[in-house]
Amino acid sequence: MSDHEPEDAFDWEVRDSSTPFFHHAIAGSCAGIMEHISMYPLDTVKTHMQASETSLSLREAIRQVLREQGARGMMRGATVIGAG
Repeated sequence: MSDHEPEDAFDWEVRDSSTPFFHHAIAGSCAGIMEHISMYPLDTVKTHMQASETSLSLREAIRQVLREQGARGMMRGATVIGAG
C-alpha cells in the first residue's frame, strides 16, 4: 500500500506477523466451538418447526422440545457434530 492510500479499517484478513500462527488457529477454533454451542439449540428449534405437521411458533417449538426431551434435547446430536 502506498503512503497516499488510506488504510482499510475493514481489512481484517491480514494476519499480524508478530502473533504466532497457532494463536490465530486456537482463536479460530474457540470461535467455531462457541458458535456451535450457541447456535445449535436455535437450529434444533428451527428444524423442529420445519418438521412439525402443524405450524408452530418459536415459543411453541421451544416448549415442545423441552417438554418431550428436556433441556438436553436442545443439544441432541451435537456430539456427532463435535466428533466430525
